[in-house]
Amino acid sequence: MPGGRGAKRWLPRSVGVLATEEPTADSTAGAVLARLRAGLPAEVALSFCGPRSVDLQGLPAGVRRAASPADLAARAELLVVVVAELDAVRDLINGPAGVQAGVHSPTIQILGCTCPPEALRTLAAELDSSTAGRLRTVDAPLVGQAADIRAGRLLILAGAARETFEAAEPLLAILGPTTWLGGVGHGQIGAAGMRYLLAATMAALVETSVIVRRSGVDLATLLDSWRATDLMGRVVDDVSSRLLGLAEDAIGPTSWSSSLTVAGAEAVRTHTRTALLDVVLDAYAQGAATSEPGDDVIRRLERAMSVPHTHPVDADRSAEGHSQSDPAA
Repeated sequence: MPGGRGAKRWLPRSVGVLATEEPTADSTAGAVLARLRAGLPAEVALSFCGPRSVDLQGLPAGVRRAASPADLAARAELLVVVVAELDAVRDLINGPAGVQAGVHSPTIQILGCTCPPEALRTLAAELDSSTAGRLRTVDAPLVGQAADIRAGRLLILAGAARETFEAAEPLLAILGPTTWLGGVGHGQIGAAGMRYLLAATMAALVETSVIVRRSGVDLATLLDSWRATDLMGRVVDDVSSRLLGLAEDAIGPTSWSSSLTVAGAEAVRTHTRTALLDVVLDAYAQGAATSEPGDDVIRRLERAMSVPHTHPVDADRSAEGHSQSDPAA
């Protein structure tokens, strides 16, 4: 499929990837670069701008090195910004060497960070105004594993003006199945909801594993029985394999916490009571407090839930026993 607007599904003639991390084999930036280079036609130029420590030998074949975010923006019609937080996006956009300084023609930036929806809407509006509409934003959190990105199966939930999304969708589709949810900020809400659903499932499974292990039940046998049913589905199979230490890929714990925080903030904004979300957030906070280097989300949760504590039922029974033995109580 040739680049340019004459193609059946429009693809830009040039694409840029902007990141704050090195494009290693197991990093999000490295996976995005590799997938785009493999999925884009050869005539579509692909450039990268990242840490100064990255040299040409560290980039996939066919990827050019840009000197600065401004240089990258001047080269590319479409930018994929691979950063974790919105503050990092601002640092890359502003200043004489920032993205804005290099935008001289219509450009679309896909922001893959996880952040508060309203803050992202504000940034998108500011950039639209300061560039006279030349820099448009697509909100598309890149939440998932590098292996999913490399295989083109990352689930992408996007928020943008409809016309902007339609221009960016052919490129996003190279990374994985893409769904438009509405305006800027809606991608954040959709991704946070997806992560919350998975997080609650993981927390329940991890807690169950601790209970059954302490009760003397063979966890592997129990998990095999769950895999035989459709009810548990892929999530249970994936999580259970992590509990048994069979999976090699680690899920980024920081992005999970950020997604849950976004979900919590939206619950407050929409006046939604979320008793379960509060419990899940607390479990993840405890997991972070008791974690060790190299822990993924599953290990963090399992470590937190393995810490001995007094169950409310035990506390009630203890109080009842004390009351019965002490007439003065």
